[in-house]
Amino acid sequence: MFYTQEESAVLGGFLSSYLNRDSASDHVRDAFARFQVGLERGCLQKSELQWAEQMLLALKRALSAVGMEFYADAAPDKAAKSTGDSSAQRRKEQPEKPQRTPAAQQRREREERPKKLTEPLPFTEWRKIQKGGKWGFYDGFKTVIPAMYDEVFFFKDGLAAAELDEKCGYINPENEVVIPFDYETAMSFSEGYASVVKGGKCGYINKDNEVVIPFVYDAATPFEGGEAKVKKDGRWGTILPDGSVKWI
Repeated sequence: MFYTQEESAVLGGFLSSYLNRDSASDHVRDAFARFQVGLERGCLQKSELQWAEQMLLALKRALSAVGMEFYADAAPDKAAKSTGDSSAQRRKEQPEKPQRTPAAQQRREREERPKKLTEPLPFTEWRKIQKGGKWGFYDGFKTVIPAMYDEVFFFKDGLAAAELDEKCGYINPENEVVIPFDYETAMSFSEGYASVVKGGKCGYINKDNEVVIPFVYDAATPFEGGEAKVKKDGRWGTILPDGSVKWI
């Protein structure tokens, strides 16, 4: 699977029409925020593109189920003019779906209703909360990390990336700063390493804040399956934890 930067931008544009709203879950909005960060930095990884494809297909199926076409909000008039007649004709030709009985409808609603929590969520599933333009975490019962950060990402490998005063660092579930807010950009830890930006260049650190791969790259993706992608001087390559690169 491969997308050019322009194709990825188009994909992100379609998704933003539907996902940047309060009705989207925190996990979906957080995943989309990561997709946007990767898009802006030109370092989208395979799993992020796969997620975007799955969301696109899920949205298309959901809208088709209620007789709607999937179009970005930015150009509804154009979409309606080009497909209005054919869409109406297709809906007319399709056999009517059987109506659910009230009992069946109620049963379906009960099944789809989120289960009531009986105990606090583990920190890997904490929900993001926003207050006064700042972000923190909620365990389903109470606020566990106050809304004090400009942005937070979900916990991965025991740490969460956070942004404060335009600098990024990492906190633990006790809201202790484990890695200082010294970086311009920080991505979540994966397989023990995190891609961070300092001085306009990307490199990798471990959870002790030791630089394991120097800040010499123009873009870098999280490690996945023991390898990551890096970009330098217009070329992409596959990098290993020891810093060796196989250029494409």
